Amino acid sequence: MELLQKGIDRDDIDAAFAGEVIDRTAQAFAVAVKKFGQPLPDAPQTKIKVQRYLLSRGFSFDEIRSIYTNL
Repeated sequence: MELLQKGIDRDDIDAAFAGEVIDRTAQAFAVAVKKFGQPLPDAPQTKIKVQRYLLSRGFSFDEIRSIYTNL
């Protein structure tokens, strides 16, 4: 809706989002590894820092939680 309100054509919007599916969990993992190194820290205080950092970068809590459970 925001893109339509800004005057972008519906066909252009559909074409842009019709591409490959973006794996946000993999992106969150890559950003965290770049900042904190691999393996990601498991200590509670450091884990909170990682979560806070990723939240500030626009990742959802579910995406952040899944980097610790799935990857």
